[in-house]
Amino acid sequence: MVLREFSAQAQFLVISHREENIVNADRIYGVAMQQSGITDIFSVDLEDEAKQLLDLEDSPNLIEGL
Repeated sequence: MVLREFSAQAQFLVISHREENIVNADRIYGVAMQQSGITDIFSVDLEDEAKQLLDLEDSPNLIEGL
């Protein structure tokens, strides 16, 4: 992906709903409206989330307790 190649030299802000753009991102940001007129802004570091999922897979006892 072209953005990945240039990411060592620059930062990019891409606004997209395309799955290929989202899964190749380092971090995603979102805006959600949980209550009428109140918006929440959130961010997710995809690398951190992937590590947490792998940690859960390595600890089956934690998953059983959910």
